[in-house]
Amino acid sequence: MLPDDGGVVLEGLPRVLRSINWVHVSQRFPVKIAVQNPDPALFRVGTSAVAKLRRDGLAHDNRT
Repeated sequence: MLPDDGGVVLEGLPRVLRSINWVHVSQRFPVKIAVQNPDPALFRVGTSAVAKLRRDGLAHDNRT
């Protein structure tokens, strides 16, 4: 696995060069999210998302 920017892979993870100031490398980590009954209009390749975790484990629909 090689990073797109031609950087170095250390300990299995690519070294990500910080090219934008609002996302710090230390704040980025991979996650897997399972979505039940996804709306195809909301999920497109290349888009970004914000995940909110709840302690009570209940789902919340923000579309209303």
